[in-house]
Amino acid sequence: MKRTQEDPKAWIETTYRRVMLAFNFRDPEATEIITGKPVSDERRAAMQRDVDRYLDPEIYIRAFKRMGIQVMYHHTKGGGGVSCYATRIGHRFSLMGDRDFFGELVTACRRAGIVPGAMFQVGRDTLRAAQHPDWLLMDVAGKRCVFNMCSNNPNWRGLVMAQVEELAHYDIGAIVFDQLLMDYNNIQTACYCPHCRELFRRDAGEDMPEQEDWDNPVWRRFVQWRYDRIVGFIEEADAVLKRVNPDIAHACIYRGNPTREWKHGYDCDRTAPIYTYLVNDVAGVDRVAFRARVLRALSARRPELAAAMSLRVGSYTHYGYCDNSVPKPRDMFFADVMTALANGVTPAFESLGWRNRRFWDKRKATMCSPAFDRAYLETSQAIQRREPWLTGAEPVRHAVVLHSRRTRDMHYHSQVEPYTESLVGWHEALLQGQVLHDLTTEGRLNAEGLRPYKLLVLPNISCLSDDQAETIRAYVKAGGGLVASFGTSLFDETGKERADFALGDVFGVTYAGNVDNDYVLRKEHPAQRDQYFISVDRKHKFFQDVLVPGERMSCPAPTLWVRPRPGAQPVGRFTIHWQEGGKFEGQMDWISGRGRPEATDYPVLVANRFGKGRAVYLSAKLAASFKIHGHPLLHPLLLRAARWAGGRPAVEVDAPASVEANAYVQDAESRVVVHLVNYQTNPSRGMYTGRMPPVARVLPVRDLTVTARVPRGRKVKKVYLAPDKRRLKWTQETGSRISIAVPEIHIHGMAVVEYA
Repeated sequence: MKRTQEDPKAWIETTYRRVMLAFNFRDPEATEIITGKPVSDERRAAMQRDVDRYLDPEIYIRAFKRMGIQVMYHHTKGGGGVSCYATRIGHRFSLMGDRDFFGELVTACRRAGIVPGAMFQVGRDTLRAAQHPDWLLMDVAGKRCVFNMCSNNPNWRGLVMAQVEELAHYDIGAIVFDQLLMDYNNIQTACYCPHCRELFRRDAGEDMPEQEDWDNPVWRRFVQWRYDRIVGFIEEADAVLKRVNPDIAHACIYRGNPTREWKHGYDCDRTAPIYTYLVNDVAGVDRVAFRARVLRALSARRPELAAAMSLRVGSYTHYGYCDNSVPKPRDMFFADVMTALANGVTPAFESLGWRNRRFWDKRKATMCSPAFDRAYLETSQAIQRREPWLTGAEPVRHAVVLHSRRTRDMHYHSQVEPYTESLVGWHEALLQGQVLHDLTTEGRLNAEGLRPYKLLVLPNISCLSDDQAETIRAYVKAGGGLVASFGTSLFDETGKERADFALGDVFGVTYAGNVDNDYVLRKEHPAQRDQYFISVDRKHKFFQDVLVPGERMSCPAPTLWVRPRPGAQPVGRFTIHWQEGGKFEGQMDWISGRGRPEATDYPVLVANRFGKGRAVYLSAKLAASFKIHGHPLLHPLLLRAARWAGGRPAVEVDAPASVEANAYVQDAESRVVVHLVNYQTNPSRGMYTGRMPPVARVLPVRDLTVTARVPRGRKVKKVYLAPDKRRLKWTQETGSRISIAVPEIHIHGMAVVEYA
């Protein structure tokens, strides 16, 4: 890959075929230290034969060239603690002798036009754990972690920074940190080692609190301090790289996942800007699209998502049988990769299929079993065919869903599901309705960050500051659309409850109670609680084909009581179905109608016009119920609320729920590219105690319709389905929109409109 003087990191946006490789050679010296047992001469000789035969950069390069790989990351230090480069500080691979394998591989990659990168395991080190157990993470009871190091330990931290400085002298394009964490394995909280305790005492002037107590200001200071320490570590490593070689991109297998609680994640708004770009490794139905949107929202440059071909990675909660050597079905892997591409994220191949050296063949240019090899090769070729429609593409913006770390931490603390169920539920509702949407964070909640969007979704964003509320108020008043649910703005940024919603004038409601009716939908069957039912007194477009007057349906979700303000339009109302005698008598009681029903005047939703904009407030966690229960009648209700508040997107897609849609403008608005990925419907929704089988075959969908608004002054030149460039029929709608008929999509295709 030819580097330019203008931007040595340009490859981040222009390469789409990447691979991550682990260093899978056993080190006898490290094995003896870790196990405390000697390695036999026969075993040592077998290890050496493996190294002599397979530690050959030419095997790697021929395989990369055959598959069209453009960027290669290699683990320079893995979780075992062994380094495969010429380190003077870390544990150098003992069977490598005087060689510098990583240096040889970097040189070979540059010669072949491939960008080389270094992966570096930061937190996990089995070798150092055996040598220095006092460097390990420690829980509050003094129990040490198994193999994960404390990043606040000065000895470990100094060793990491010294090795990062060594790697920065190599001619690499990027260094990617992995396992940068302060929890793992048997440590499910922050570290309480002596170094952490002393640092907290120095920084906060208090002893480290040992019990989770969110009413205690010292505990809150401790949580914030933990975020600060992670930021400090990343900043220190970034400073080392910039000092030695600022042309090297700084990246990370990023743990800024909104669905993780404070113990397992980062402060996204502070950590993400430090990195050149972000990387993640994940797989599974519905997960790739969500994580890709998170990365796209946070990453300074085009992010990357590594899709595993093995059933092991990213599948722990999905598949009953997990094995590194078992490949996913080809359709499943291909769909993961295409989902990443469609979301504006660069895909990379996880390397677990490259472990079995029986298939390493320099002459055939292979490094893995035929099943893995075929999937990597075919998918790489498919990416290459699509690249002309990827470069220089900017997303078509419509809706944005807010993630609030303050709500997660300050209101829900370590019980994050009541928040994340709503967050992911809104994402999935928009995803399965083909509504163009992004994710954003509190740090981007400002006038500039909201300007590109017609709709802002606040999924139970309980904690908002007065300034944030004023930003949202100004956005809606100027013409923006808003959909909010449940406790949004009922608490301030510290988690203190307000007397009324901070955005009550925008919602058109006042708070009337019941905020304590909040629970984890995933864990509690709604039949075990008093039943709320939804009914309507008259026909309304929000409830079209959902409910008619005289009908009712259960509302299996936490519900807040509100009263509409003058001028706002309440829609629907709740009926409470009390249990007989205050005791639940069995599921058939409420199904058969026994019990004591009581009609209320509390509305299900309130539609309000505020300034030039519109707002819809949903008093129940309907999106969370859609996520958990797959409630079929809630989905159209959610989509109509979004449509009423946000208007029509510039691009619309009429397709089954399995199809995800993303749209981009390319080549200075001369081309609109609409990605269609047929993969997203999750057959395991609600099956939290069981396992889902891998998706062996993805069935095609037929007769899709794409509607696109033609920019003023433009004329349609041609419409086709990429990458095959098959012509598509289209018709002119009223106004400036055209309707495109897409006859069939298997897993991925792109409806392209080119303008004269």
